[in-house]
Amino acid sequence: MLNRDDITDWLLLNMEDMGVPVGDNERPSDGGWSQGEPNTGEFRPYVVLNTGQATTQQGRLCPDYWDYRMIFSVTCWAVSRRGVDQLSYRMVESLTHLPRTEFGKYRVDIVRIETIGAIGHDFNQTPHLWSCNNTLSVDAVRCEK
Repeated sequence: MLNRDDITDWLLLNMEDMGVPVGDNERPSDGGWSQGEPNTGEFRPYVVLNTGQATTQQGRLCPDYWDYRMIFSVTCWAVSRRGVDQLSYRMVESLTHLPRTEFGKYRVDIVRIETIGAIGHDFNQTPHLWSCNNTLSVDAVRCEK
């Protein structure tokens, strides 16, 4: 069976290389408002990786085994529409160009963008807080018996 935790950690590590705070299913402690409360201090853009479901499909390389497709969402936060759009693009562009990587008996073949999310905003804060939620799929194939 596939250990999804290793793949989640791999994605997080590659996202952190972008120089932006990254959270694992929650806001990172070093992202957002510097004093912890909306509208106080400086805002540091950040990204949150959320782990979704994994589904199986009959193996492409070996029909006796199952391959996996895992879904992740990448939510970006910034204080401008342009800022969140650019951060979103950089994250997705980086993740969809990762090399094939092996995890035990499985190999991640491709990270694909499934949806580029709508941009949302919260006008209750000044400056306004903008977000974009993108969906990625990660395909892992069984590469050994």
